[in-house]
Amino acid sequence: MAQRGEQCRDCPCDVGLQCGADLRCRPRNEPEAPAPTCGDPAVEAAVSRLTQTCLQRRHSVQDQVESGQGCSADEWRALLADDEQMNTLLAAFPNRLAVFFPSGEPRARQAWPDPQTRAHMASELARHAEALREAKMLFVLGRASPDGNPADDYALALRRINAVERLIDVALGREKPSERGAGPMLIGSGAPSDRPVALEAFVRNYAGTQAPIATSRAESERLAAAFAAIRAGESVPARRSLERDVNRVVLVIPVPCDGTKEVR
Repeated sequence: MAQRGEQCRDCPCDVGLQCGADLRCRPRNEPEAPAPTCGDPAVEAAVSRLTQTCLQRRHSVQDQVESGQGCSADEWRALLADDEQMNTLLAAFPNRLAVFFPSGEPRARQAWPDPQTRAHMASELARHAEALREAKMLFVLGRASPDGNPADDYALALRRINAVERLIDVALGREKPSERGAGPMLIGSGAPSDRPVALEAFVRNYAGTQAPIATSRAESERLAAAFAAIRAGESVPARRSLERDVNRVVLVIPVPCDGTKEVR
């Protein structure tokens, strides 16, 4: 149990405390502090740090997927370990999108998804076209549940990021990555599978405010219903399956600031 002032992104607060907008435990009767926004020094520092870290990588996510080489997960592991900066990013941008994947998909060197699934997922992303286009950058953060060895799980997370980046292109009417032009910078990074997110923590602190995006409308509705039940403190069926579902995900965070000043 997290105590007063401790981060509550990945664990519940102790009795008498609640998780605040800054993802730290505070007394239930204490006024809620406003969530950070662009222009807040903490937000600018967190955005700047992640931007610079990702720009220093030798390979893009697509290069890593196609070459099978890629960087280690150390950079993203360091960000996850930095509770203050990760909490700041999640608190500042609640309108993020969560895109969920079936187990093991997409597989290496195999086409995915099929045309019908691609059209559905792209249309769901297209609902958020304005936010995606107007963002200064898009943080695309991938996860894989710990089903295999860490290297394979990390490679799967990268393939998921690559798939979502391509779906975003389709949603925005771009035929190929080279047409991204002056659009938002895409920054992709995979989270190591040795630190899976607990179900309640994902729903409370990672899922964001938008409806889940999955491979079918029925699957999206199933996840949305389960998340609503969890927020209401109700029990959910097939809990173990849901715990894996929330770690087979890519988060897309449209960031309206560039790490230097507020964008209006």
